[in-house]
Amino acid sequence: MPATLQIELTGRTEEESGSLACQRLRDAGQTPGVVYGNQDETVSVKVDTGQLRLLVDRGVRVLDIELDGTKQKAMFRELQWDTFGIVLNHFDLLRIDAHQRIDIDVPIELRGTAPGTNSGGLLEQPLHAIRINCLAVEVPEKLTLRIHHLEIGDSITIAEVELEGDATMLLEPDAVIARVVEIREEEEEEILVDGELDATFDGEPTAFIMLNQPEKMDIATYSDNIKDYMEKAHSGRGPNALPAGLRLDLLFDQSEVYRGRMDTISSAALQGMALVLIILILFLRPIVAFWVTIGIGTAFAGGIMLLPLFGVTLNFLSLFAVLLVIGVVARAAVGPAESLLTMTGNQTICALVFAVTLALNIALNFALIPAYGLWGAAIATSLAMVLEACALALVVWKKLGIVMMIFVPVHQNGKS
Repeated sequence: MPATLQIELTGRTEEESGSLACQRLRDAGQTPGVVYGNQDETVSVKVDTGQLRLLVDRGVRVLDIELDGTKQKAMFRELQWDTFGIVLNHFDLLRIDAHQRIDIDVPIELRGTAPGTNSGGLLEQPLHAIRINCLAVEVPEKLTLRIHHLEIGDSITIAEVELEGDATMLLEPDAVIARVVEIREEEEEEILVDGELDATFDGEPTAFIMLNQPEKMDIATYSDNIKDYMEKAHSGRGPNALPAGLRLDLLFDQSEVYRGRMDTISSAALQGMALVLIILILFLRPIVAFWVTIGIGTAFAGGIMLLPLFGVTLNFLSLFAVLLVIGVVARAAVGPAESLLTMTGNQTICALVFAVTLALNIALNFALIPAYGLWGAAIATSLAMVLEACALALVVWKKLGIVMMIFVPVHQNGKS
């Protein structure tokens, strides 16, 4: 089915142009880009990073864009990533006519298990995408091919692929998409040949190899498998042993970045739980504060565990939202404290609490944003909300003798 969705873009001002300005946009959760083509002027735009990644991760190529109240159809022409391929730095959108025919590469997804692989064969996929010509409104999200019939020696070619609508193939009909070949043992001399290597590392001839993570294996497990293979290769025993004079070195392991992020998330979660517990103990019985903290932590942990079931990743913006929710939960815990103060003639002190916490919020943002970026803003706002909740609850208790915690029975004048 065509993968066409809509996204709202915002034009960038002159102050939001340039490398430093674009980096500030990224820190604020926005991704810079440009829209051009179709005989219209080039426009610098920005869009919410979370919305953009939802489209990109889903494989959407053609989409409806809304800019300054005008809706148009466009297609991703280029995506620029950071060095590690994690952060989307910039995007180019090309305007197109809804009924214009375009040439586009469509990803191929293989479904099922080829019987030939159970008989000693190896599944190969020379083509991972097919270039087709179709209407802009009919670009498919992907092409799914079933391989349950492939025995050793069988293959799927371009001629066997059926396209919907008026789409046509732009590849030769006999081009092979997937095949099952027989695995043959070859002599070592046929695999390793003598020759000169142009690249060097630490002064030694070197061949650089990049290994990409399989779609159905998490990066940590994949990294561990590679390290296990390297250990066996260096042992000098078994079929994976390397010939004398050769060695394998791991130049860059992207799983370390992943593990570092998960360690940061775990550490931040524990610190946040400790902060929530300390604050709640000030106003609740210790046992109640403990179980409320456990409940909040369990809710967050359960939500994170359920994210993969819905195809959602715990990215930077998700953590930002988690930090803010901590403040919202604390604020909700004191109930309508400000309304109660206003109705009882204590609106002046209520306004004073709001003014002090607002000043505190601004001061914390100035202090934390330069060091921690978007996270600093979230921490500052959440901490200000927690302190505001505590201050309001304390004022209500001192002025009216009412405990404004939703977890504690209401007391007034020493009577339940």
